[in-house]
Amino acid sequence: MGSSNLHQCVHHQVLQLQRKSSMKKLNSNVDHNGDHHKGDQKDKNRPHVQFTTIEVRTHSLCIGDNPGGGQFGALGAPISLDWEYDTEHESYNLDEYEERHHNDHNDTTNSSSSKRRSRHQSNGNKLKQWQLILQPFEREFILIHKLGYTKEEINIQRKMIKIDRNQRKHTRRIMIFEPIEIGLEHFRKWRKNRNNNNNININAKTTKDEPQRSPSMDTSTSSSESTSFSCSYCQENK
Repeated sequence: MGSSNLHQCVHHQVLQLQRKSSMKKLNSNVDHNGDHHKGDQKDKNRPHVQFTTIEVRTHSLCIGDNPGGGQFGALGAPISLDWEYDTEHESYNLDEYEERHHNDHNDTTNSSSSKRRSRHQSNGNKLKQWQLILQPFEREFILIHKLGYTKEEINIQRKMIKIDRNQRKHTRRIMIFEPIEIGLEHFRKWRKNRNNNNNININAKTTKDEPQRSPSMDTSTSSSESTSFSCSYCQENK
């Protein structure tokens, strides 16, 4: 009887522990699901941006005013995008446009019309800078024959750009002396503050060294002055 009772007590305790562990798992699952649901609601309520369509605008070309440019870009007048654009722009779905642009790029690379570009990219090498720059005669041809500019307008723009380019070169040359100028400015401020502090100290020292006049001296001086004044007045009456 004793052993059977002990066995029943142990079995009862094991069942209670199993129930407690199962309840804890159930509560943890409920809390986890509740937190996950709250996180989904927060994500839904959080503001976000999504792009669905893309609009392509075609801008016209014009003569530019950029003074930059390398060995080839520094010659002649530059070409830039104009502010005016074609109002009849097309809209595309973003995913479709990306796929179409990717396919067009591959077709253009493999086509015979881009022999120069494909020749330099056949080995997977990137194009160099001089391969992407329009030569001066190419830009001048586009400005005159396609955009309708005259040679006089191109020469005037070229002179203005040359002035801006020279100003940039002058700025780059004097920038090496900028740390020296900053140091001199700090030295001037430090010297000025030091002179002001010295003047304040000198004035304070002189005020301390001056003798202080007592009130008795002031009253004796005033009485002597009044006595001399009365004597002189008496002599004049005599």
